[in-house]
Amino acid sequence: MTRNRAIQHPSCRVPILTWWEGIYDQVFVALHPFYRIRKAEMLVSRAGSEIYEGVLPCEDRPENFGDRIKSRGDAVSWAEVHQSVAPDLP
Repeated sequence: MTRNRAIQHPSCRVPILTWWEGIYDQVFVALHPFYRIRKAEMLVSRAGSEIYEGVLPCEDRPENFGDRIKSRGDAVSWAEVHQSVAPDLP
């Protein structure tokens, strides 16, 4: 099967600009940086913020912070972020 680079994303080992070089003049990358980390004692997600860890400043994050996100992180949708920061805007 031939991959169509114009509509596929590269593997994590291929630089994005190299992947789409010659196809697009510009590349826009939108990461999904919004997440909540469930407290260790909470195995099942329930409604309410009390089941999530508090926000940590970058300098206070433990070395295993990335592993915590992967194992207990819950993505926060763009719609939830929008509703939280600008509920009156469409």
